[in-house]
Amino acid sequence: MDYDSLTVLQLKNLCKERGLRVSGTKSEVVIRLMEDDESTMPPSQQILDQSNVAMMQQQMENMQTIMIQNQSTRTNAVAIIVGGFLILYAMFRIFITFQFMPFFDGLGSGLALLMAFVICGALIYSAILILRNYRIGSYLALGVLTVSGGLSILLHNEDFNPLSLGFGGWVPISWSAFCSGSCMLIALLPLLDQSMKSELPPEFGSGGSSKSKTGTTRRVCTNCRTALNIPADYTGMIQCPKCQSQMEV
Repeated sequence: MDYDSLTVLQLKNLCKERGLRVSGTKSEVVIRLMEDDESTMPPSQQILDQSNVAMMQQQMENMQTIMIQNQSTRTNAVAIIVGGFLILYAMFRIFITFQFMPFFDGLGSGLALLMAFVICGALIYSAILILRNYRIGSYLALGVLTVSGGLSILLHNEDFNPLSLGFGGWVPISWSAFCSGSCMLIALLPLLDQSMKSELPPEFGSGGSSKSKTGTTRRVCTNCRTALNIPADYTGMIQCPKCQSQMEV
Protein backbone atom coordinates (compact mmCIF):
# COMPACT_ATOMS: atom_id res chain seq x y z
CA MET A 1 0.00 0.00 0.00
CA ASP A 2 1.17 3.53 -0.86
CA TYR A 3 1.03 5.23 2.52
CA ASP A 4 2.69 8.44 1.32
CA SER A 5 -0.41 9.40 -0.72
CA LEU A 6 -2.67 9.26 2.35
CA THR A 7 -3.29 12.09 4.75
CA VAL A 8 -2.21 12.03 8.39
CA LEU A 9 -5.82 11.54 9.47
CA GLN A 10 -6.26 8.55 7.17
CA LEU A 11 -3.00 7.07 8.41
CA LYS A 12 -4.03 7.45 12.04
CA ASN A 13 -7.37 5.83 11.30
CA LEU A 14 -5.52 2.85 9.87
CA CYS A 15 -3.39 2.68 13.01
CA LYS A 16 -6.52 2.77 15.15
CA GLU A 17 -8.08 -0.06 13.13
CA ARG A 18 -4.96 -2.20 13.60
CA GLY A 19 -4.62 -1.35 17.28
CA LEU A 20 -1.40 0.59 16.78
CA ARG A 21 -0.25 3.77 18.48
CA VAL A 22 -1.61 6.77 16.55
CA SER A 23 0.59 9.56 17.93
CA GLY A 24 3.59 10.93 16.10
CA THR A 25 4.44 12.57 12.81
CA LYS A 26 3.34 11.31 9.43
CA SER A 27 6.71 9.63 8.82
CA GLU A 28 6.54 7.81 12.15
CA VAL A 29 3.01 6.64 11.47
CA VAL A 30 4.00 5.41 7.98
CA ILE A 31 6.96 3.50 9.42
CA ARG A 32 4.72 1.97 12.08
CA LEU A 33 2.22 0.81 9.45
CA MET A 34 4.96 -0.65 7.22
CA GLU A 35 6.46 -2.58 10.14
CA ASP A 36 3.01 -3.95 10.92
CA ASP A 37 2.60 -5.03 7.29
CA GLU A 38 5.94 -6.89 7.40
CA SER A 39 5.04 -8.66 10.66
CA THR A 40 1.74 -9.93 9.29
CA MET A 41 3.06 -10.87 5.84
CA PRO A 42 3.40 -14.71 5.32
CA PRO A 43 6.92 -15.98 4.59
CA SER A 44 7.79 -15.96 0.94
CA GLN A 45 7.68 -19.35 -0.68
CA GLN A 46 9.62 -20.27 -3.72
CA ILE A 47 7.57 -22.42 -6.06
CA LEU A 48 9.73 -24.84 -7.99
CA ASP A 49 8.81 -26.19 -11.34
CA GLN A 50 8.48 -29.99 -11.49
CA SER A 51 11.22 -30.21 -14.09
CA ASN A 52 13.58 -28.28 -11.80
CA VAL A 53 12.78 -30.63 -8.93
CA ALA A 54 13.54 -33.66 -11.10
CA MET A 55 16.78 -32.07 -12.26
CA MET A 56 17.87 -31.35 -8.68
CA GLN A 57 17.10 -34.92 -7.65
CA GLN A 58 19.15 -36.25 -10.55
CA GLN A 59 22.07 -34.02 -9.54
CA MET A 60 21.85 -35.29 -5.97
CA GLU A 61 21.96 -38.87 -7.23
CA ASN A 62 25.00 -38.08 -9.35
CA MET A 63 26.80 -36.72 -6.29
CA GLN A 64 26.82 -40.09 -4.52
CA THR A 65 29.81 -40.93 -2.36
CA ILE A 66 31.42 -44.21 -3.36
CA MET A 67 32.36 -46.63 -0.60
CA ILE A 68 35.70 -48.11 -1.70
CA GLN A 69 36.92 -51.12 0.13
CA ASN A 70 40.50 -50.77 1.27
CA GLN A 71 42.05 -53.83 -0.28
CA SER A 72 45.42 -53.28 1.34
CA THR A 73 43.90 -54.07 4.75
CA ARG A 74 41.14 -56.44 3.62
CA THR A 75 41.57 -59.99 4.91
CA ASN A 76 41.69 -62.51 2.08
CA ALA A 77 41.62 -65.95 3.66
CA VAL A 78 42.31 -67.81 0.40
CA ALA A 79 45.36 -65.68 -0.39
CA ILE A 80 46.71 -66.13 3.14
CA ILE A 81 46.30 -69.91 3.05
CA VAL A 82 47.76 -70.34 -0.45
CA GLY A 83 50.62 -67.91 0.18
CA GLY A 84 51.51 -69.64 3.43
CA PHE A 85 51.37 -73.06 1.77
CA LEU A 86 53.70 -71.98 -1.05
CA ILE A 87 56.18 -70.50 1.41
CA LEU A 88 56.19 -73.71 3.48
CA TYR A 89 56.60 -75.79 0.31
CA ALA A 90 59.54 -73.67 -0.83
CA MET A 91 61.15 -73.91 2.61
CA PHE A 92 60.69 -77.70 2.51
CA ARG A 93 62.43 -77.86 -0.88
CA ILE A 94 65.30 -75.75 0.48
CA PHE A 95 65.56 -78.02 3.54
CA ILE A 96 65.69 -81.15 1.36
CA THR A 97 68.33 -79.52 -0.84
CA PHE A 98 70.55 -78.76 2.15
CA GLN A 99 70.02 -82.22 3.64
CA PHE A 100 71.14 -84.04 0.51
CA MET A 101 73.77 -81.53 -0.60
CA PRO A 102 76.73 -83.83 0.29
CA PHE A 103 75.41 -86.36 -2.23
CA PHE A 104 75.17 -83.85 -5.10
CA ASP A 105 78.60 -84.51 -6.60
CA GLY A 106 77.65 -85.50 -10.11
CA LEU A 107 78.20 -83.62 -13.34
CA GLY A 108 76.30 -80.34 -13.38
CA SER A 109 75.36 -80.55 -9.70
CA GLY A 110 76.44 -76.94 -9.13
CA LEU A 111 74.04 -75.67 -11.81
CA ALA A 112 71.29 -77.90 -10.44
CA LEU A 113 71.79 -76.48 -6.94
CA LEU A 114 71.68 -72.93 -8.28
CA MET A 115 68.49 -73.63 -10.23
CA ALA A 116 66.91 -75.23 -7.15
CA PHE A 117 67.58 -72.15 -5.01
CA VAL A 118 66.36 -69.82 -7.77
CA ILE A 119 63.11 -71.80 -8.07
CA CYS A 120 62.57 -71.74 -4.31
CA GLY A 121 63.33 -68.02 -4.12
CA ALA A 122 60.95 -67.24 -6.99
CA LEU A 123 58.27 -69.36 -5.34
CA ILE A 124 58.65 -67.49 -2.05
CA TYR A 125 58.44 -64.13 -3.84
CA SER A 126 55.31 -65.19 -5.72
CA ALA A 127 53.78 -66.27 -2.40
CA ILE A 128 54.52 -62.83 -0.95
CA LEU A 129 52.75 -61.21 -3.92
CA ILE A 130 49.74 -63.45 -3.31
CA LEU A 131 49.68 -62.42 0.35
CA ARG A 132 49.64 -58.80 -0.86
CA ASN A 133 46.53 -59.60 -2.97
CA TYR A 134 48.22 -59.30 -6.39
CA ARG A 135 47.02 -61.59 -9.17
CA ILE A 136 50.47 -61.56 -10.74
CA GLY A 137 51.63 -63.65 -7.76
CA SER A 138 49.45 -66.59 -8.80
CA TYR A 139 50.61 -66.34 -12.41
CA LEU A 140 54.26 -66.21 -11.32
CA ALA A 141 53.78 -69.17 -8.98
CA LEU A 142 52.11 -71.13 -11.79
CA GLY A 143 55.08 -70.48 -14.09
CA VAL A 144 57.62 -71.45 -11.42
CA LEU A 145 55.72 -74.62 -10.50
CA THR A 146 55.39 -75.56 -14.17
CA VAL A 147 59.16 -75.33 -14.65
CA SER A 148 59.81 -77.11 -11.35
CA GLY A 149 57.31 -79.88 -12.13
CA GLY A 150 58.72 -80.38 -15.62
CA LEU A 151 62.28 -80.70 -14.29
CA SER A 152 61.08 -82.99 -11.51
CA ILE A 153 59.49 -85.39 -14.01
CA LEU A 154 62.39 -85.09 -16.47
CA LEU A 155 65.00 -85.87 -13.79
CA HIS A 156 62.85 -88.34 -11.88
CA ASN A 157 65.28 -91.25 -12.28
CA GLU A 158 68.30 -89.23 -11.16
CA ASP A 159 69.80 -90.12 -7.76
CA PHE A 160 69.77 -87.26 -5.24
CA ASN A 161 69.02 -84.47 -7.66
CA PRO A 162 68.04 -81.11 -6.07
CA LEU A 163 65.50 -80.55 -8.85
CA SER A 164 63.63 -83.82 -8.31
CA LEU A 165 62.66 -85.95 -5.34
CA GLY A 166 62.30 -89.16 -7.33
CA PHE A 167 65.33 -90.71 -5.61
CA GLY A 168 66.31 -92.75 -8.62
CA GLY A 169 62.82 -93.96 -9.38
CA TRP A 170 62.09 -95.11 -5.84
CA VAL A 171 59.13 -92.70 -5.71
CA PRO A 172 56.54 -93.41 -8.47
CA ILE A 173 56.60 -90.82 -11.25
CA SER A 174 52.81 -90.61 -11.07
CA TRP A 175 53.11 -89.35 -7.50
CA SER A 176 55.58 -86.70 -8.60
CA ALA A 177 53.23 -85.58 -11.39
CA PHE A 178 50.29 -85.55 -8.98
CA CYS A 179 52.15 -83.36 -6.47
CA SER A 180 53.25 -80.93 -9.19
CA GLY A 181 49.74 -80.66 -10.65
CA SER A 182 48.16 -80.20 -7.22
CA CYS A 183 50.55 -77.37 -6.37
CA MET A 184 49.69 -75.65 -9.68
CA LEU A 185 45.96 -75.84 -8.95
CA ILE A 186 46.47 -74.54 -5.41
CA ALA A 187 48.48 -71.58 -6.75
CA LEU A 188 45.52 -70.61 -8.98
CA LEU A 189 42.91 -70.63 -6.19
CA PRO A 190 43.37 -66.93 -5.25
CA LEU A 191 42.31 -65.93 -8.79
CA LEU A 192 38.76 -66.99 -7.90
CA ASP A 193 38.52 -64.05 -5.51
CA GLN A 194 37.44 -60.93 -7.41
CA SER A 195 39.10 -58.67 -4.84
CA MET A 196 42.59 -59.69 -5.98
CA LYS A 197 44.31 -56.67 -7.53
CA SER A 198 44.96 -56.97 -11.26
CA GLU A 199 47.52 -54.16 -11.50
CA LEU A 200 51.24 -54.72 -11.11
CA PRO A 201 52.90 -54.08 -7.73
CA PRO A 202 54.94 -50.84 -7.40
CA GLU A 203 58.27 -52.65 -7.85
CA PHE A 204 57.11 -53.82 -11.30
CA GLY A 205 56.12 -50.34 -12.50
CA SER A 206 58.09 -48.35 -15.07
CA GLY A 207 59.48 -44.89 -14.46
CA GLY A 208 56.57 -43.12 -16.15
CA SER A 209 53.86 -45.09 -14.39
CA SER A 210 54.79 -43.88 -10.91
CA LYS A 211 52.73 -40.72 -11.32
CA SER A 212 49.22 -41.21 -10.04
CA LYS A 213 46.31 -40.43 -12.30
CA THR A 214 43.94 -37.64 -11.41
CA GLY A 215 40.27 -37.12 -12.06
CA THR A 216 37.30 -39.42 -11.87
CA THR A 217 35.45 -41.78 -14.16
CA ARG A 218 31.71 -42.36 -14.16
CA ARG A 219 30.18 -45.80 -13.75
CA VAL A 220 26.53 -46.82 -13.46
CA CYS A 221 25.43 -49.19 -10.71
CA THR A 222 24.29 -52.44 -12.31
CA ASN A 223 21.54 -52.84 -9.72
CA CYS A 224 19.87 -49.43 -9.20
CA ARG A 225 21.36 -47.55 -12.22
CA THR A 226 22.78 -44.80 -10.00
CA ALA A 227 25.63 -42.81 -11.55
CA LEU A 228 28.82 -43.19 -9.49
CA ASN A 229 31.99 -41.11 -9.68
CA ILE A 230 35.10 -43.26 -9.14
CA PRO A 231 38.78 -42.18 -8.95
CA ALA A 232 40.40 -42.72 -12.33
CA ASP A 233 43.34 -44.68 -10.93
CA TYR A 234 41.25 -47.06 -8.79
CA THR A 235 40.72 -50.71 -9.59
CA GLY A 236 38.99 -53.20 -7.35
CA MET A 237 35.68 -53.53 -5.53
CA ILE A 238 33.27 -50.64 -4.86
CA GLN A 239 29.95 -50.48 -3.02
CA CYS A 240 26.99 -48.42 -4.17
CA PRO A 241 25.86 -46.16 -1.28
CA LYS A 242 22.24 -46.29 -2.45
CA CYS A 243 21.51 -50.01 -2.82
CA GLN A 244 24.65 -51.37 -1.07
CA SER A 245 25.45 -53.68 -4.00
CA GLN A 246 29.10 -54.40 -4.81
CA MET A 247 30.79 -54.40 -8.19
CA GLU A 248 34.30 -54.56 -9.59
CA VAL A 249 35.98 -51.76 -11.55
